[in-house]
Amino acid sequence: YTDLRIGAKAPDFEIETIDGEDITLSQMKSKHTLVIFWATWCENCKEEIPRINEAISLFKRADVDIIAISIDEDEAEIKKYVKDNHISFKVASDLLGWEGRIVTDYAVYATPSMFIVNRDMTIVATFDEIFKEMSYSKTNPAAKEVLNYRQAMLEGYNLVKENGFLSANHIIKIHHIVEPEAGDLRKLPG
Repeated sequence: YTDLRIGAKAPDFEIETIDGEDITLSQMKSKHTLVIFWATWCENCKEEIPRINEAISLFKRADVDIIAISIDEDEAEIKKYVKDNHISFKVASDLLGWEGRIVTDYAVYATPSMFIVNRDMTIVATFDEIFKEMSYSKTNPAAKEVLNYRQAMLEGYNLVKENGFLSANHIIKIHHIVEPEAGDLRKLPG
């Protein structure tokens, strides 16, 4: 059992995506990488994966790459889910389910499980910190930045769900969540 708390070194891994691309966690170019463990049959994943996909541009702006590791054992099922849901981030699986090396190395016991890893391979946030506003986010700039994007993503998602669209006022509200120091969006050039 590996205890992967904030500040611990993340286990490195190499895996092939369902598109045939070899990826290695330690060689990701982004400032942070969100590693998601999920499954096509997981009810919570069915909500979270599409939400994260909808906010892909926000994650890119925050310089966060995403690797979603499925614990499914049927590659055709994974590919169907990715296609049906238009998932645009990297999806991989060793098709070994709960027995896979990466799943074991990360001590995954439930889905979704998530870790944010920086370039130094240090875990800077885990599931709880990503989805709950905790005091840790106020002291850790990396976690705070990701949480701001997460909050903005949920705000936008909820507004679209309620209203069917995002108005200019909604966009300004989301902008203030993402970049509170930027000031009034209406006064910015361009």
